Amino acid sequence: MAIYRKQPKDENLDTRKFAEALSTLGLLTMKVDGKYPEAESLLLEAVSLAPHLKGKDRALVAHAENFLAALHLDRGDYQRAETQARQALSEFRKMGGSERAEAADTEINLGSILRTRGQYAEAEPFLLEGLATFRQLLGDQHPSVAYAWVHLGHLHYLEGKYGEAEEEVRKALKLYEAACRRATALPLPR
Repeated sequence: MAIYRKQPKDENLDTRKFAEALSTLGLLTMKVDGKYPEAESLLLEAVSLAPHLKGKDRALVAHAENFLAALHLDRGDYQRAETQARQALSEFRKMGGSERAEAADTEINLGSILRTRGQYAEAEPFLLEGLATFRQLLGDQHPSVAYAWVHLGHLHYLEGKYGEAEEEVRKALKLYEAACRRATALPLPR
């Protein structure tokens, strides 16, 4: 990374690959090593490359912003987590098409952050949109749909809507159980 940083700005370097490496290393540093300050620095550097990325490559910036949201959430800094998640979602939505699943995942994450902050009315539309997108793109039996059901159920539980919450979480468990059955039915590689 130090070599890349020292290169003159007019050379044709692969900024996309550098941003991807920074983002991935930031995620690993956060999740595996728990070194949040170092991870944050790497992710912010990846985000800073946004002006040099165009089209689909901007998804790398959105991923880095989503990882920053997770980092701030883990640290209990909900305001910064929300800000980063909103920025990531905005970036994914601009790309449309191929990034719709990432946008749905980010909607679920943002809804969960808002739920954690007690902003239930604002959280629900994000959770519902993420669920609807996952269902449309992946089908009703996909584990990502179960993930969305769990988050929606958690929100409804906190709102005191226990019947809805139970129904949603039961749907999720049913999907997870089916996914486990499918996974164990697969032949093992030799």
